[in-house]
Amino acid sequence: MVAYKKTFPSPFFVHSKKKTLLFSSKSLSLSYDETLQFCLKIQAFFHEQGMKEGDVAASSVTSPFYNALLFLSCLESGMIFNPLNPKSPEALKRRLLSLTKPKFVFEEERFIETLLQTNLKKNLEAKKEWSLEKSCLIIFSSGTSSFPKATVLSLNNLYASALGSKKIIALREEDRWGLSLPLFHISGISIVTRTFFSGASIVLDEESPKSIVSWVPTQLKRYLETLEDSNKTSLPIKTALLGGAPCPKDLLKKALKRGMTVYYSYGMTEMGSQIYTERLYLEKDDVKIEGKVLEGIELKISEDKEILLKGPMLFLGYLNEEGRIEKKLDSEGFFATKDLGAFEGNTLKIIGRKDNQFISGGENIQPESIEKELLKEAPFCKIAVVVEKKDEEYGFVPVAFLDCLPKNLEGLKQSLKKRLPSFMIPKDFFLIPEDLLGNTLKISRQALRDLVR
Repeated sequence: MVAYKKTFPSPFFVHSKKKTLLFSSKSLSLSYDETLQFCLKIQAFFHEQGMKEGDVAASSVTSPFYNALLFLSCLESGMIFNPLNPKSPEALKRRLLSLTKPKFVFEEERFIETLLQTNLKKNLEAKKEWSLEKSCLIIFSSGTSSFPKATVLSLNNLYASALGSKKIIALREEDRWGLSLPLFHISGISIVTRTFFSGASIVLDEESPKSIVSWVPTQLKRYLETLEDSNKTSLPIKTALLGGAPCPKDLLKKALKRGMTVYYSYGMTEMGSQIYTERLYLEKDDVKIEGKVLEGIELKISEDKEILLKGPMLFLGYLNEEGRIEKKLDSEGFFATKDLGAFEGNTLKIIGRKDNQFISGGENIQPESIEKELLKEAPFCKIAVVVEKKDEEYGFVPVAFLDCLPKNLEGLKQSLKKRLPSFMIPKDFFLIPEDLLGNTLKISRQALRDLVR
């Protein structure tokens, strides 16, 4: 077991004398010490606003760099960072902010740029030790099935997650991790924390070289095609952490044969991101899986196949409208995830969300099972979401939303019949609305249900 303390040395203090860049891109290079100086300027601004440790600073700016900088400034100053999706409707933003009650909201990137160019009126001393116990982040859950929940995490939760991740995905100071995910999702936050705590570098743009990436399978496919088109034999990107959709076996074989290290990860906001990770490898020209639960996490499966979790990564709770933090645990201290799963040997198979299940004509349907087969049979599609629609005869029937519709829908249905029982074949197929596609990393199931009422 990893020992977790009440404080730990500030990564700024530990890495400040090294030449390693914390942030890099074609137009920007910032060392750990240079980043700290920017963070102290933001901390000075917090003090000018009368803010103190434990106050909330929210952000709805788009720039990953500015959001990462604000997040690190909050860690240094003891504030709580609350990132928002900048594409969310203004009414939703107001409702979310009424929950977190920030003392300041960063809305304009130009304001942050100006702030970073100002001179400090007085020198602030950086902390050598950071408290692990206090809240440091309020991040909203994706809200695919309900209204987003304000998930409160401590620095200990994030630190424990980063340490556990490093035991599986080795991260060295010379590594450069591409920041390809937004910081209003825990997946983006975790790229920053894993890299920052390890003394490695965060790459802010697509063009600059990087050694580690967090990708969906489509991005891996494009990258390998680019290498083939350019006849490159070297592989700048050594490691890919995949998620978001199933990855075709042929694509995995291509990556592994080129010498890439490929991982698949299952995680959630409430556990600081990563929970269980699979390392994929080749054996006799076949893709094999070695799965591990992060060190420090206790994971068990209930009688009804729900995944239950506990450990130092487990969040502090959900912030309610009265300003209290609530967390429901069972008598043994386990958190019920509402995710369904089962172990096959050492491999954890995720079945789907408990709250996504519905009954059609007396048959239990797990939408994720249909989505998985849809993506196999319609490889031109990147996103497939199945929801229930009311039906006079069966109670409910499945319908599918895709990011692009095939010309031969009947042919797709016939292909699905070879893989799925008839009651699981979607009754109708629809195109996902553009406003839902561009708004978040996950499509809102509830919004799609509303469309087929």
